[in-house]
Amino acid sequence: MSVNVRYSKGAFLSYSLIAHSPYEGFKASINGSEGRLELAEYHSGERAGEPSYCFDVFDRDGNKVSHSISKSSGGHGGGDEKLQRMIFRNDLPDPLGHMSGSYTGAISAMIGIAANKSIAEGRNIKLDELLELNRYRNMH
Repeated sequence: MSVNVRYSKGAFLSYSLIAHSPYEGFKASINGSEGRLELAEYHSGERAGEPSYCFDVFDRDGNKVSHSISKSSGGHGGGDEKLQRMIFRNDLPDPLGHMSGSYTGAISAMIGIAANKSIAEGRNIKLDELLELNRYRNMH
């Protein structure tokens, strides 16, 4: 399955889901005006036990720089414990504003709902068709 999302400010997201695969994980590529970032994470299979995450950065001339970050223990690379502390204890700072609110969560769910509606109807779906977005924008 594949979902393509075009955001109102021009960003574009392409998401693919494979329901059955010999290993679990993801591969991501992010293209920007200064180059490209490629990364992969494996949750099962022979590469799942690697001690670090590796990612590559390519500049506009195609030069590649590889980076490695040691894996943290715990669910989702150590993120689960921190996320739970932020939600339930509110004892960790969020200086970069990564924490999402209910509005962001609802919009994320609506992308999935729009994707299913698009499959069923064979057409592009705008979220504005499903929600009165402007009514809720200032509530998050």
